[in-house]
Amino acid sequence: MHDAPAPPSTIAACTAAEPEAAVAHVGGEPVTAAELDATIALRLHDFDMARYELRAAQLRELLLSRVLGPGAAADGVSIAEYVRRQAAAAGLTDAAFVDAAFERAGVTIELTPPDPPIVDVSVDDDPVRGNGDAPITIVLFCDFQSPYCRAMQPVLQRLLAAYPTQVRLVERDFPLPLHREAQPAAEAAECARRQGGYWPYHDALLQPPGDLGRAALSAHAQRIGIDVARLVACLDAHEARAEVDADAADARRLGLSVVPTTFVDGRYLRGPQTYEALRAQVDAALRRRGLPVPSPAERTAAAPAPTTTPASAPAPVPSTAPPPSDAGGVPSSTIALSRALVEQELADRPRLERDLEHPTADLGPGYEQRAVVRVGAVRAGGLYEAMGLQAGDVVLRVDGTLLLDRGDALFDALGARPSVTVLVMRRGFPYTFAYRIQ
Repeated sequence: MHDAPAPPSTIAACTAAEPEAAVAHVGGEPVTAAELDATIALRLHDFDMARYELRAAQLRELLLSRVLGPGAAADGVSIAEYVRRQAAAAGLTDAAFVDAAFERAGVTIELTPPDPPIVDVSVDDDPVRGNGDAPITIVLFCDFQSPYCRAMQPVLQRLLAAYPTQVRLVERDFPLPLHREAQPAAEAAECARRQGGYWPYHDALLQPPGDLGRAALSAHAQRIGIDVARLVACLDAHEARAEVDADAADARRLGLSVVPTTFVDGRYLRGPQTYEALRAQVDAALRRRGLPVPSPAERTAAAPAPTTTPASAPAPVPSTAPPPSDAGGVPSSTIALSRALVEQELADRPRLERDLEHPTADLGPGYEQRAVVRVGAVRAGGLYEAMGLQAGDVVLRVDGTLLLDRGDALFDALGARPSVTVLVMRRGFPYTFAYRIQ
């Protein structure tokens, strides 16, 4: 006797269904769009954000054409050259000139980014930093070997200081498979926790230059007063592996694929975040809960913006370069580059390319194992020295666009634009450099 065949499955021909619309049927029972989307909510938001960023960039180009295009055409120059000339004549930066022009033209922008989804994310039994009874919880999934996680630490500490009673931080482990030292470092931190030293050890692991070898794990423990023999025994026996693996399993169940990933009161934020972005999310969470939002003066009094280089920061950059901003945000100053020097250097692009290296790196979904652009050699009097770059710097973004495989996009931008913004990773910390070429 044979079993009866299973009822057939059918897939509805729809691509953008209403939440309760059926996208499939199994034996006559519907699978709704809402059920489907719930399983990939974070990935769908990532796509929505990419779409927004593309539209926002194109909208700016369209507005520049509408507002400044006629003047550029009358002068017989490109819009970029027109902006450069007019800004110089007015004694303004290019960005300030464009902002003023948009204001005079009555430009208002209604395009807004999509709201991040709210996720019910567990804090497990992980250690808490800040006020344990705070109404707003930030859950951060991180990897001790990630330079982006390292760079977010001063941002998070500043945020906790600005909201001493309102915010608590729970940091959970998500060691990426390609980071060979991340798993043992996470286990070592859990071993340190058993001796009551989780946060000091955590902070030591995230100090630059980020050495996480076996000897360094012991050295960090000794330096902060943790019993090294106990920590090594715990590590050798993998006593903390289950705890780390449980965190990573939760991350995968949520659909996470990159670090850092942050949840502010459940609100999903992918990738590194600036202080300003986190502050805005905390304020919004307080409002949703009907709680008072601290005034700017109250936040500043609680956590003034740092005026000196913290002990955990990398070595000072050359005097020609601006200091780092939070997680590679808006630069605090602009470097002037000679147009003559730029053109002279760009005349030999093959040599500039030879001074670069192209190691592979995991940049998240869609970019796994892509080659990044790292400065290999800095010649005295050359372009990279004038830009304030150092050997080992990874040039990650040029005017917001990822720089992959070769330096062509950097060279093209320097050769064609009056101003260029470059995001550089230096010893695990992000630096934003703004250049004015004149």
